[in-house]
Amino acid sequence: MKRSWSIWCVLLICAIVIFGAMAWMTRGILLSEKDRLAAETEARVNERIGLALTRMDTIGAALLITENQRPPLHYDAFFSPDDVFSARLGNWSAGDSLVRASPLLLERNELVQLHFQFSSDSAMTSPQVPPVNRREFANQFVDSVEILDSNAETLNRLQEFFADAVDK
Repeated sequence: MKRSWSIWCVLLICAIVIFGAMAWMTRGILLSEKDRLAAETEARVNERIGLALTRMDTIGAALLITENQRPPLHYDAFFSPDDVFSARLGNWSAGDSLVRASPLLLERNELVQLHFQFSSDSAMTSPQVPPVNRREFANQFVDSVEILDSNAETLNRLQEFFADAVDK
């Protein structure tokens, strides 16, 4: 009888050791799988971030190329081209009454809300916000007057932002 108890005790101890080892291995495998899934998820996220950055870079490069090809006179709401001839093949001077609207006054771009520039006296101007004396003339080029008002409001916010940035 003593012998059967000792066999059962040995079997029980072996079973506990085997189940303990299996539990420890299962826990290790589950933790390893959890780490693998986390690494795989991070790799997917990094891949998506890389693709998004590549797309943004492509769009930004195209925008920069377009803006770099723009002549400086487009940053005036209205300008008089120097190379215009009259019907009698005479040159018009740049200050004559022949005035053309800037393409930026008419352009709508989802990536660029407002084009602006700083003049030599640190004044901020925009071709999409014509001077007060040219406002009525500009109304015939835009779809609605609200666009000009919205552009003027955006320019005012930019001026306040840059004024605050300079003050700091």
